Amino acid sequence: MADAIIPIRRSEKNKEAAKRSVVTFCYFLVGLRNKFANSIKLDVGLYLASSGASCTAIDALSKMGVTTTYKTIENYKKNLAKTHPQEIDKYFGEYVSNNFAI
Repeated sequence: MADAIIPIRRSEKNKEAAKRSVVTFCYFLVGLRNKFANSIKLDVGLYLASSGASCTAIDALSKMGVTTTYKTIENYKKNLAKTHPQEIDKYFGEYVSNNFAI
């Protein structure tokens, strides 16, 4: 699919960027109702929310299948903030304290 869309005369760097765009577009196409493609929708929603998009705009895009709902994004951010300290402790327990044992 990417070979059909991307011209041969493009540079290798531009071809790689275009391939990523094609893959993202395919995720959107197949992910309209696919529960396994929701992570990219969440990523898009997180980007929009951090960029200052209104909750109405995000919910409108959610109805079109482009992103998750604003409530889902807010719940994800709350859960991330709640579990972050435990994840940091886990990381330091596994990787840092073992390397600096006295």
